[in-house]
Amino acid sequence: MWRPPAFWYIHPLPIAIDYAPYNIRANFICPGVILTEMTEKIIQSKPNPDEYREWYRTARPMGRFGDPVEIANAAVFLASDEATFMTGTSIVADGGFTEQ
Repeated sequence: MWRPPAFWYIHPLPIAIDYAPYNIRANFICPGVILTEMTEKIIQSKPNPDEYREWYRTARPMGRFGDPVEIANAAVFLASDEATFMTGTSIVADGGFTEQ
């Protein structure tokens, strides 16, 4: 089972601790593969784009790419009054990829 190396992760906790006394929250959003124009260009640059797209899509437990709105919704939540007690955490929105 493949997992990303530990150095791929930067944790918001040190920032959260430093700025919490100023009522500044620090949280991260860790998106997975989101179907954007850039993602589509990468897929189309491969020798067999359809096969590559299918491999990438099915490598996620949810079996699909993320949508930009899904990441935007996470950001809206973190910026909202519903998340005022959240700091020093990461929201992983990757279709379950990192949990395989």
